[in-house]
Amino acid sequence: MRSFSRFQTLFGNEKVGEWISELVLILNQSPNKFRNPDLFSNERDNKMTTPLQNLRQKLQTEKLDALLVTQAENRRYLSGFSGSSGALLIAADRQIILTDSRYYQQVRQEALAWELAEAGYNWPAYLGEHLEEFGLRGAAIGFEADAVSVADFNKWRAALAEATLRETIGLVMSLRVVKGEKEL
Repeated sequence: MRSFSRFQTLFGNEKVGEWISELVLILNQSPNKFRNPDLFSNERDNKMTTPLQNLRQKLQTEKLDALLVTQAENRRYLSGFSGSSGALLIAADRQIILTDSRYYQQVRQEALAWELAEAGYNWPAYLGEHLEEFGLRGAAIGFEADAVSVADFNKWRAALAEATLRETIGLVMSLRVVKGEKEL
């Protein structure tokens, strides 16, 4: 806020407002120009792996069919989606972002390689209703235990009764600490 006030003092409210409007217009016209698609894409040359590919290898090692990612930093790291609400569902052959209507357009702009599940505010119930469609009925689904309240876990367990929830700790974080060439 202090920096913004300094600009207002130096250049005047009207000029700063014009600059902000122009910047918003530029970002809205070409949002993907200002992000690194190589970091989030599944389509890269065979010499390098993406965080998503590395995570899928970890899922195999942990004998998990899928992973629910709810921690905001991990959502953004894996998908590029910077919204403040939602979950990622990552399986061997699919990656899905579950969120509410506030973020549908944002997902479409920021997470090009991801399916959008228009789940509304109660994404666990939505996911529970669509386990068969996602190929996860009876599956072992990991979740970030260090980022979930007991109350949320109990809601998830009830909604996802046809799957087995397994806690994971630091699964995505262990990927985030090792930087790839594109991240440096």
